[in-house]
Amino acid sequence: MIKKGQVQISFSMIFSILVIIAILGVSFYVITFFLNLDTCGDVGFFYRDLDLEIEKAWKSQIYSGEFEGDIPSGVDSVCFGDLNSIGSDFYGEREFLKKYRRAEKNVFLYPEAEGCDIGMSTYKVEHVDIEGFWCVDVVGGKVTLRLERDNSGALVKLSSS
Repeated sequence: MIKKGQVQISFSMIFSILVIIAILGVSFYVITFFLNLDTCGDVGFFYRDLDLEIEKAWKSQIYSGEFEGDIPSGVDSVCFGDLNSIGSDFYGEREFLKKYRRAEKNVFLYPEAEGCDIGMSTYKVEHVDIEGFWCVDVVGGKVTLRLERDNSGALVKLSSS
């Protein structure tokens, strides 16, 4: 006999509610995973576009131009150069980038892109001459760099614009 105010829920009803909660949880996880892949893809496209522009400049006799690349949100600056030559101007970056000190890389995202593995936060561009260590701030999701090559040098000089 059921008393007033007493609720009876069958086992199948409780099981159904648990299955619905599990499906919603997995759905949110999958959506977040694919959105993070988009961020990593943007980082990969930035590296590819930078490589293509440097390759174009490197194959030219004389080149002077600017490169503008898209960077995903969450990255404040893109740093270039040798980690062993970080000056005191970059204290925050230096502490953050210590973990990459042994890597043979010359491009670093600060802070690293969220959701990407640690390998996507560093990159090595070829055929470039980068003097010292410097960073370019991300403004409006874009980074602008200056590329120059004259016929006396074998490498493309990369600098902030």
